[in-house]
Amino acid sequence: MKIPNLNEIDALVFDFDGVIFNTEPLWFKAAISTLKKLEYEFDKKIIYKDTIGVESNKVFEILLNKKIDIKNFAKINYVYNNESRKILKKKLRPFANLRSILKKNNFEKCIVSNSEYSFINKLLVRSDLKKYFKSNNIISCTKLRPKPKPDGYLKAIENLKINRNKILVIEDSENGISAAKKAKISKILRFTNNNLNLSQNIIHKDIKNIKLYKELL
Repeated sequence: MKIPNLNEIDALVFDFDGVIFNTEPLWFKAAISTLKKLEYEFDKKIIYKDTIGVESNKVFEILLNKKIDIKNFAKINYVYNNESRKILKKKLRPFANLRSILKKNNFEKCIVSNSEYSFINKLLVRSDLKKYFKSNNIISCTKLRPKPKPDGYLKAIENLKINRNKILVIEDSENGISAAKKAKISKILRFTNNNLNLSQNIIHKDIKNIKLYKELL
């Protein structure tokens, strides 16, 4: 697939973590810090690229190489929430040239993410990006089935009221790409942050990569 002309689409749908802000390494750092605080042994060979687009509970199962029961997950999650708040407290800048894309084009903008709505909204407000996204176009999958299920993208299509063929999705994870494909969206790009966030395990080899947002300008 070639890079679509932005003048030929009616909506641009972004994932959030790793696509608008480079938060993927920070979430992973919080997970590692959590396990160290709790003195859990974990697989040190796992790197953040192995967990891109993966829900936090699954990340801990990957790191611990086992299923986590409800009681232990509650304990892990309590520490993880505290560690995440500390690590994500500082002001983050959106990826270079993203603001130009949002300002320059009149198409609808939407976010579909496994992250909490409050977290997404806070970072958008803090970076002055919220004005580009209507509130009902910020879709958190926390109250839906998370990616790789298509629920978030189906909700985006319903809210946008735009033909699937006129929607372009930008994702950074194989789970996210799977979700968009299951929603029958055909125009999908994989954002790799200059290949720094490129997953180790590429499943969707048919998807075009973009390293930087300037490729869309």
